[in-house]
Amino acid sequence: MKHMRNMLIRLVLLICSVTMTGWSQASPDPATVSNKHIMWTRFHQPVPPPQGGARSAATIIGNGIDYHGGPVMLGTVNVYFIWYGDWSSAAALGGMTVLENLVSHFSGSTYYNINTTYYDGALTYISNSVNFAGAIFDNYSQGASLNDGAVHAVVARSISSGQLPNDPNGAYFVLTSGDVNETSGFCSVYCGWHNHDSSSGTDIKIGFVGDPASCLAACAEQSVSPNGDAGIDAMASTIAHEFSELVTDPDINAWYANNGDEMADKCAWTFGNVFTANGEGAKANVTLGGLNYLLQQLWVNESGGFCAPSYGTPAPAVTLTKVAPNSGPQGAAVPVVLTGTGFTSGSRVNVSPAGITVSNVSVISNTQITATFTVAPNATLTGYSVTVTGSSQNSSAQTFTVTSPTPTLTSISPSSGAPGANVPVTLTGTNFVSPATILISGSGVTSSAATVQSAAQITATIQIAGGATRTGYSVTVKTVNGASNPVTFTVAQPTPTLTSISPSSASLNTSTPVTLTGTNFVSPATLNIAGSGVTASGVTVTSSTQINATFNVAANASTGTHNISVSMSNGTTSAVGFTVNASSGGGSLPLSSISPSSGKTGTSVKVTLTGKNLTGLSAIPIQVTGSGITISSVTPVGTSGTTLTAVFTIAANATKSTRFVSVKNFAGNATNTVPFTVD
Repeated sequence: MKHMRNMLIRLVLLICSVTMTGWSQASPDPATVSNKHIMWTRFHQPVPPPQGGARSAATIIGNGIDYHGGPVMLGTVNVYFIWYGDWSSAAALGGMTVLENLVSHFSGSTYYNINTTYYDGALTYISNSVNFAGAIFDNYSQGASLNDGAVHAVVARSISSGQLPNDPNGAYFVLTSGDVNETSGFCSVYCGWHNHDSSSGTDIKIGFVGDPASCLAACAEQSVSPNGDAGIDAMASTIAHEFSELVTDPDINAWYANNGDEMADKCAWTFGNVFTANGEGAKANVTLGGLNYLLQQLWVNESGGFCAPSYGTPAPAVTLTKVAPNSGPQGAAVPVVLTGTGFTSGSRVNVSPAGITVSNVSVISNTQITATFTVAPNATLTGYSVTVTGSSQNSSAQTFTVTSPTPTLTSISPSSGAPGANVPVTLTGTNFVSPATILISGSGVTSSAATVQSAAQITATIQIAGGATRTGYSVTVKTVNGASNPVTFTVAQPTPTLTSISPSSASLNTSTPVTLTGTNFVSPATLNIAGSGVTASGVTVTSSTQINATFNVAANASTGTHNISVSMSNGTTSAVGFTVNASSGGGSLPLSSISPSSGKTGTSVKVTLTGKNLTGLSAIPIQVTGSGITISSVTPVGTSGTTLTAVFTIAANATKSTRFVSVKNFAGNATNTVPFTVD
């Protein structure tokens, strides 16, 4: 490529040179990005371009082309195509196949092997390794008339949108359809060019090649074609020319002659020995991937230098496609298998940065190497770059990730829960890292809100469906480093407890509504009553903490304490005592009515209780089940012992329900009860 450094070239192209730093969307003026190198048309080639501008001094001189200290593209070079414009026709799709086949078969070819005669300042040679890494379409994002800045913008858009990666070892070619014009001189001055730019700190290499179907005389060696499309075959030759220069002089400061010619310029529009490729008389000189191409020769940087369409028998390209396994924990010695091509005896396996030691390297075949990666206990938890060096070539890199050791799980607390419950739990173990997933076997039990508190502790909530099977469930912890051993979490209904019965006594020959209070009550429930003469009816589980029932005490029931317990599907409670008084409900302290029989929350109600034998009473003889009612002003009415009055003060937050009222005498014996409703 000729370096466009002088005013004469700028005047010929009718453009202004500007420096481009980073990506930018160029406006129509200025139209050109400085420092690009072009492939001259056939019309311009006979006149060498004048040298312009200051040049860096060559650091290596010889073979007709000099090295000026800049980088070359080492290892495997990734090629990306951006099909710009309209490539939707059947002919266009066929042409795309021809060009993608070309690049897909550069790697390992004797044509591309010419580039391996070039090297950098450390005497590291370019590899015969090319990877066609993908293609995208751009439907005129910058219009049908492009300046140089717009071509750069097309590449910038493909990277910033995520369609193509930001690849420091990539070559991005913008290939335009026949209706697109590159206004800085396509067809009139050049057939293609290459340049470089910056993307988020990455040096990006860019190539432009247009479809010269409308200017074959300027950009094609022949009007007939080995592949049935003269414009596409001309693009193939220009791509080969530009790509070789892009690899050997990517930043326009590496390999070029003292007159500015890059390595392909020195052989521009020459083809060497050719053969007839088809019945139409089309010429070709290179066969790649089963297709014939007429490609411009390249300058061989050996033996004094010369043009050729091929060079030597290249060593197989060294590639690395897979490392298996591709991760290992700190402190482990991990046997790995590396898969690729071009492996030879003495091939080296390289891992960087420090933290992984490579040993036991064995080249099994030209496609497989085994080795041991010993990961230091304090190795950084990150991805490490793995490459293979062989035949003076470096492969592209694969990633081996250092992880924390596999997690272990030792306990879950609590270790059980009831159906329908959401149970906050703490999981204890080792090597926990975030994010962590709690895995639970079976159905009906799930987890949520898993939070890694430390390497030894995770908190979470275990959610148990109401219909979950009552059994043990296996729980494991999974992180990026693997899954732990299982620990059992049991779904079981908690054992019930009984704490009180109210009222706690009744007289002979009475039926007394009672409330049993406790925990973990489930329906149905059975009341177990010790002794004779006391039975229960109307047993109803109203909540997990309350059961309502009626105790029926026979006239001949055994007096004293009767132990009461509750049995249900989740167990039987311990017993609570209920007393049968010696007095009779038909005799000493019967209670017949209360008036009024209801009151509203937040009010004070004066009530009258009617019965008999309401004499010889304790100071405050009236009792009401439940809470929220305060009794005061208890007064006998007359001396007959048939009437009492009292004031019921009902709290504003008292539970609205039916309560039961009884009266005790001085000995503590209670009457039967009458209902009073809080509403």
